[in-house]
Formats: sequence, C-alpha cells, structure tokens
Amino acid sequence: MDELDKLLSHSFEEIRQNGDLIIKLLQLSQNILHLSVTDCEKQHRDYYEKLKTIKNKPIMTQKSYLDKKYILKPGKVLYYNHTHFNNDTLTDRIATNAIKKFPALIGAFLNEKERAILEAKAKAHHDITDAENTLIDEQFENQIIALIDAEKFDEARELVPKLLMKEAREAAEAAIIEGEKKVKATAEEAEKKIADEANKVEDEKAEKPKAKAATKKKKSNVK
Repeated sequence: MDELDKLLSHSFEEIRQNGDLIIKLLQLSQNILHLSVTDCEKQHRDYYEKLKTIKNKPIMTQKSYLDKKYILKPGKVLYYNHTHFNNDTLTDRIATNAIKKFPALIGAFLNEKERAILEAKAKAHHDITDAENTLIDEQFENQIIALIDAEKFDEARELVPKLLMKEAREAAEAAIIEGEKKVKATAEEAEKKIADEANKVEDEKAEKPKAKAATKKKKSNVK
C-alpha cells in the first residue's frame, strides 16, 4: 500500500484529529497536486477530496494503439518470421507483410466494429480526463486571478506551469500579460497627468510676471 492509499484509508475526521496525518495530507497535496501548505481545516478537507478524486481517476491500463492501422486483439500475439510480436513491437509494415503471406492472420486483429469500440472508449477516457483536469485547474486559476488583481504578476506566472490543461495555461498567460499592460498604461497615464500638472504650474508661474507687468503698465497709462 503506497502513501496515498494509506492516507485515504482514513476518513477525513480521523485525519483532522491526527497531527501526523495532517502533515502527510499536506505533503501529498503539495507533491501530487502542487497545492500550498495551509492551516485552514476547510482547505484540508478540500485537499482530501481532491486526492480521493485523483486516486479514483480511471486509468487505461492498456494502450489504445490507435495510431496504428493494425491492432492485435487483447491476448493475441503475432508469430511471423520466427519472431513473436505484440502491439508494442508490431508495426503496420510487418502486419501488412504477414497478412499478405498468411491471409488467415487477419483474424488476430481488431475488426472495424472492435476498433470503433476502442476509439469510443479512448475518447470517453480523454473527455473524463479533461473534465477532471479542468476541476483541478480551477483552484489554480482562482489563485492566478487573485494575484493578477493584486498586481503580483511574477507570483501569478509561477503558478501557470501547474495548470494541467494547455488552454488554461495559455489563457492564464494572456491574462497576466493583459494585466501587466493595464498597470503599465495606468502608470503612464498617471505620470502624464503629473507632468501636465507640473507644466501647468510652471506656465502659471511664467505668466504671473507678465500679468503683473501688464497690470502695472495699465495703471501707469491711467495716470
């Protein structure tokens, strides 16, 4: 039984009352899910549930081999030219040559219907994996959004590689860049405003002697 199995053999209520188990929960959450260490019990429960999801995640123990034209049926091997081939070692070229020489060998390979079923299973697994990865990514996305709002762009960028979905990583990076642009634009606008105000003050200072001189001249003309 590995460390995750040992931890998940306990209920969360058992874990929350045992300091050593809490430490193990946080260690596994950090190592497997890249979650930060926290003292929040609510977060601990959330980490526990996420680890359960990962543990129960369906895994295809058998490769699909859908990149090949010829796929051997489960449990079948091909004996050809004094060599045994399985789906790991078999190539389409070898399979084609073997079938040309011994047509009956075609029965060892998946037919169209069996291949369609395998493709459907592979797609379902892919869809489930994407859905689960999306759920895991959500907590990182929320952290990244909060860091962008706080203008902590370097910290936000450190979290991007932890996102499992390529689309999520690209969206997060784009959001960080956009946030940096807005901050830069705001800073430039503020600097321009300060410069404009300074120039206005200088202009007013320069105008005062002129205005004073004009007033004095006007008074002299009146006399």
